[in-house]
Amino acid sequence: MIAERIPELKSLSPEEKLILVGELWDELAAQPDAFPPREDHIKLLKERLDHYRQNPGDVIAWSSLGTGFSAPDESACGVPFRSRR
Repeated sequence: MIAERIPELKSLSPEEKLILVGELWDELAAQPDAFPPREDHIKLLKERLDHYRQNPGDVIAWSSLGTGFSAPDESACGVPFRSRR
C-alpha cells in the first residue's frame, strides 16, 4: 500500500485525511485524460442512453427539480463541509 510508504499519513486526524482525499481528487480531476473510460462504464452509459431514448418519460429534467435541495449538513457525517467554490 502507498500509505505504508508514507507513515506520516497515519498521524493525520480524520478531518485532515478527508481534506487530503479532496485535494488528491482535485488533482486527478484536473487530468481527465490520464484515466480513459472503462469499457464496462461505456457499456452502462450506452444502456442507459438506449433506455432513455425508448422511455423518455421515465426521467425528470434536473431543471424541473427546483430549489428543494439544500447544502450538505455537517452534522450528518460529523465532518466539516468544505465548499469547492
